[in-house]
Amino acid sequence: MRSRGSLVLLIVVVASILLVGCGGGSSSQSNSSTVAGTSAAQSGQPSASAAAQARSGKSAGAQLPKIGKPAHLSSGIVAKVDGTSITTVAYNHQLRVSAPVTIKSLIANSSDYSGCIAAVKSREAKTEKLIRANQERIAKQSKGRAKTPGLLAGSRRTRTDAQLKQQCELQYKAFKQQAISSLIRRLQNEAQAKELGVTVSESEVAMQVKTREARQKELAKSSRYGELGLGEARGTADLTDEVKSQLLETRIYAKVREKFAKSRPVSQSEMEKYFNEHKPIYGQAERRSIVFVSTKSQSIAEAIAKEHSSGGLMAAAAKHATKATPTIVSCQHSGGAKGTQTSTIIEDICSAKTGVLSGPAKATSTYYVFEVKSVTPAAQPSFASAKARIKEFLTSQSSQEPILKYNNEIRAKLKAETECSAGYIVELCKEYTAPTG
Repeated sequence: MRSRGSLVLLIVVVASILLVGCGGGSSSQSNSSTVAGTSAAQSGQPSASAAAQARSGKSAGAQLPKIGKPAHLSSGIVAKVDGTSITTVAYNHQLRVSAPVTIKSLIANSSDYSGCIAAVKSREAKTEKLIRANQERIAKQSKGRAKTPGLLAGSRRTRTDAQLKQQCELQYKAFKQQAISSLIRRLQNEAQAKELGVTVSESEVAMQVKTREARQKELAKSSRYGELGLGEARGTADLTDEVKSQLLETRIYAKVREKFAKSRPVSQSEMEKYFNEHKPIYGQAERRSIVFVSTKSQSIAEAIAKEHSSGGLMAAAAKHATKATPTIVSCQHSGGAKGTQTSTIIEDICSAKTGVLSGPAKATSTYYVFEVKSVTPAAQPSFASAKARIKEFLTSQSSQEPILKYNNEIRAKLKAETECSAGYIVELCKEYTAPTG
């Protein structure tokens, strides 16, 4: 049992590594200083001013290809939020710090998938090696006991280069959308915070940045850091913008609730309407107290059913080295068609007579013998008994209505103020059109 548990734990670890290495990341990894082109690019870039880079339209780091020529914005501008520009320099930098190593080659050259394919193959080979090494370790620990079947070794089919290229392409597109969405959301948060009068202090931002930098350094010391395939380590400017945006989001949420969460009186007709539409919630379904035996053997189930009359179901089950279990079954009596085999057994229980043995009945590979001991009839709810709970629920629900209304309005307003160039259009842009079909 210990070796099997170790293998399961390994599978979880491997799955998490694959997820991070093949497309993991966070949409919050963004850089709002570079949004306006005002902060230095981090993580291996020269310390030249990003503002100067934004003005010149050039990056001090590796050049990234532009995604199409802007349709209606100036060259070097990928989007504008309420008049504030997001430059190609800011976008390129954001993509570099958020993307995993598997698609770094695509960031440098979007038409060359060979580097991404090689990175995915390398990562999968390392994963297979890790799995096999752990299986060998488990086999040695078993000391001659029956071996645990290899759950993963040899079970994964080798994918073709064409399939890997398709995976790389999907991941690359996803991270491009994530990069621009993060930068747009950053500016939209700042615009909403300004409208609501929400601010965060430099001291609390600095405190959280210091904590994150410490965590980042600890992670970098780990021998597994390279295997995780994370994006570039974010510098102080990136972390500052990320922390500030997250704090603003928290303050905005609190401010919106404070300002708009106002409940209204709930009328009698509203409560009665809700009660009539949700009666089953407030009623008590019929309950049946039963004793049942389950076994994989049809012959044993049949023998228990025959011997039941001489000493009861529990005594009959004991003769065959099994036991009868008491339980309570809830019966809704929907009257609909029977569904799965398990639900069919429940329906049989709910239609059986009290004190009469039923079965064997089969569900999947198990045979059941049961007896209904007693029945508690369904309790029909009354409006009077449920009124207090309904009023409390509807009053609470009504307080969310103005919040929902405000959120819909502010999203529409911010979207109308967000212009995006061709090749950079995401759902937050006013040019975005939802796919049909």
